Amino acid sequence: MCKNVLVKKISQAFIVACLLLVGCTDSESTSARVELAETEVFLDQNQKYFLGESNYYEFSESDSRCILADLVDTYKIAFTEQMLLSGQSDRSAASAFTASMIRCVDMIDLFRLDLFKREVSFSYLDCVTESITEEDVRNFLISEWVEGNKAFNKRLDDRALLYGCGSPYKEMAMITDSEKDALVKTCGQTIDDYEWTEHRECRDMVDDARGNKTPAILSILGKKIRDYPLRGCSYEEIKSWIQEKLHNNPEWPLIVEKECN
Repeated sequence: MCKNVLVKKISQAFIVACLLLVGCTDSESTSARVELAETEVFLDQNQKYFLGESNYYEFSESDSRCILADLVDTYKIAFTEQMLLSGQSDRSAASAFTASMIRCVDMIDLFRLDLFKREVSFSYLDCVTESITEEDVRNFLISEWVEGNKAFNKRLDDRALLYGCGSPYKEMAMITDSEKDALVKTCGQTIDDYEWTEHRECRDMVDDARGNKTPAILSILGKKIRDYPLRGCSYEEIKSWIQEKLHNNPEWPLIVEKECN
């Protein structure tokens, strides 16, 4: 920490000296240029604070610099530095950070990406973010940063209840083994090469939509079938897709992921 402070002071002193050497005589102009130079040094040294991923929230380099620059513009360098040291778990710092975030990033897109990373279903994601405002998202962030995940989840549950969004996760593996066997038979018989390929795609779609894991006994024996994440589509949904020959659509994995996740 002492080394960084020393480097910072040397850098600022160097910039100030350079500005004075170019012959600035207007004191107000010189002061403004010195302040601008000090700000650039501070941004260069601290913009990494918001870079990368923090609690599911990910910012680009330009986003990070914008947030930091807005904080400096609002609170000046000294107080901004104090807030960075306090961290986002401090309520006043979290409030200041999120206010600057609103002015620099799309908070609603940020929140939707956050929920997606938490692996909620698409229908739930769309429901809880319908009519949501950036100020709503700001309150979610402050709640999580200051009070923790439990407070965030309670706020999310309250909003889901208000809008009738139900559970964030569909019930997994809803269909039985017998239903799955019936669906596979619905895929048809393998007569020639083309129909064999179509049959395989159809079976893959059924497995993906239903969810299929390697049985424990096969794992013990060293045998492995293709794994799919457990899904939540119903028998009738998957049957209708087979009848519509959805498996012939090259984008069927994306559709299954959206509808069954």
